[in-house]
Amino acid sequence: MKIKWTNRFSGEQGYVREIKPDHFINTFEKADGENFRSRREAEKAVAMLCDCGEGVNNEFEIVTNKD
Repeated sequence: MKIKWTNRFSGEQGYVREIKPDHFINTFEKADGENFRSRREAEKAVAMLCDCGEGVNNEFEIVTNKD
């Protein structure tokens, strides 16, 4: 599973490569996005992103590696 992000204002899209305490590092290549072992693990990561304020400007979607 991967986390896809979409910027609410610009429409720019990509994938979460790495999560830091107060932001995330993005990538535009799905293959370079962080792999989560389960939906639950990915949901926890999305909650962390929202808690640090990244959810204000971005929408997050959990996608499978095959999508």
